[in-house]
Amino acid sequence: MIKYSFTLMGRPTALIACLFSFMGLLTLPAAGEVPLLSPENGATLYQPHPHFHWQRVAPDQLEDAYQIQIGSRQQGKVVVDESFEVISRYVPVNALEPGEYSWRVRKAPDGAWSQLRSFEIKVPKVYTIAAGTAFPQIQETILEAAENTPAQVVFEPGEYTFGNTIKLKNVNDLTVDGGGATILYNQSNDKRNGGILYFLECANITVRNMTLREYKNPAILLDVVAADHAAQTLKLKPQVGERTDLYKVFTPGPKNHAILRFPDLENLGKSLGGISLKNSKLKLTGPDDQGVFTIHNVTAKLEEGMVGTLLKYSTSAFDINRCSNFTLANLDLLGTGAAVLGGSDNSALSILSCRFLPRKPGGLLGAQSYITGGEIGMWIEDVEISLTPDDNMACISVNSLLKEITAEGVATVGRRLTLKAGDQLLLWDASDEAAGRTAVVEIAEVWGDKGQTISSGLTDDRRAFELKLAKTPAQLNREMKRPSDASFKGVKLFRYNPDNHDFVYRNNKIFGGSAGCMYNGTRGLIEGNDFENCRGPGIRAGYHSPNQSAGYGARNVVVK
Repeated sequence: MIKYSFTLMGRPTALIACLFSFMGLLTLPAAGEVPLLSPENGATLYQPHPHFHWQRVAPDQLEDAYQIQIGSRQQGKVVVDESFEVISRYVPVNALEPGEYSWRVRKAPDGAWSQLRSFEIKVPKVYTIAAGTAFPQIQETILEAAENTPAQVVFEPGEYTFGNTIKLKNVNDLTVDGGGATILYNQSNDKRNGGILYFLECANITVRNMTLREYKNPAILLDVVAADHAAQTLKLKPQVGERTDLYKVFTPGPKNHAILRFPDLENLGKSLGGISLKNSKLKLTGPDDQGVFTIHNVTAKLEEGMVGTLLKYSTSAFDINRCSNFTLANLDLLGTGAAVLGGSDNSALSILSCRFLPRKPGGLLGAQSYITGGEIGMWIEDVEISLTPDDNMACISVNSLLKEITAEGVATVGRRLTLKAGDQLLLWDASDEAAGRTAVVEIAEVWGDKGQTISSGLTDDRRAFELKLAKTPAQLNREMKRPSDASFKGVKLFRYNPDNHDFVYRNNKIFGGSAGCMYNGTRGLIEGNDFENCRGPGIRAGYHSPNQSAGYGARNVVVK
């Protein structure tokens, strides 16, 4: 691995001049310097992990590296000195203390330094949540702080129960600091939004220093006591101390969000087989006098002695949508039945020094997945995560499925995306992936579920909506080399606009999962990670890529 660094060396006078220059006491302008974008000069910040952004200098080459230095006036020294290829952003994994700072960037290893920019990190007004506070008062305090930002909510050490999801919209400069507390939440919190906190169109938010755990274990460990392949039956018994209410989880059918997975106990993270409860032919009976349940119509070849993990997927601990400069730091999420994080269409989202692990040491289930989409400037560093064999860490393009397109070019879309008139879509017929049947089309209008025109992006709603497209179905089918009357039901829809770029994934420890890191986008840096017992490849860049040349897939990605 090549590391570029800038060291303050030489005669004492040179050292003093350089340091004074960096601390803002002396300005040394230079030609060809790197333009700094944010934070602005003289900015007042309330985030301990600020998001820095600069502009890459032409000619822009894949191997070009940029060096950033951040200096503390109080400490009188450089506190950050790092270099990065490809990307044009930086988020410090270690929190910056309140105080005055300066920063600069140059093209490494010997380009001209940008002019210094100064900023100050301040501590906002603090709202304290005392130990033992009930949820209604917790919610009232957080909402009050959100209305009086900049603000910081600080929990005293202890254990708290969230009875519902707290929804925050259009909030800026808010920090929620758990203070080391444990937050228990119900997996059936608001099913549309979910988790303990839901953020919509917020900016400069930090959530840190807490442990999160669903107060009812979403998983049940079961011992296989008998398997009859001829009769297609499987007998299982909950392990000592486990839940016995299997019927609350085991409800087979296409709308069931549960899975029975059998992990490889000698190679944790891998799988010996599984049963999807979307299969409506499955049937559960029991328990008998010995507490044994029987599953009928099982075709998977499973054996006595295996251990099954019956898991009901639930809502994410956090749901973050269309937010900017958002940080999750020093969080422990234990044995969740949900994705680490829900939501999409965020800019400058960082996940730092977080751990997503089983509820107890040696447990079989940690986090279920980290899947998100449409992220600009995502930074994931120093994260430890234990995944089930089916799940993965990913930053993927936002997509949905078409229900149909009328003869007038009106498309019905099932999953709510952030789209507006003028955006372009990539349509992909995945029924024959090798054929690469794609088409690009512009959106003329966006209509909500009540027929209203939406001009600036979609509302916070997950119901079906309609798009008026600039091409007819016949034109699209011709472009996709399909019959003119071919149905569009099930055709995948991707937001064509460039969305995933400046992605950093470094110094993480990933255990299990179908893949350790999956990335579609432009300008990604993946380095210093440890992948163990992944069922598939550790890194997949450019996966499911029907049309890379049209802006979908992976481009300019450095892996170390």
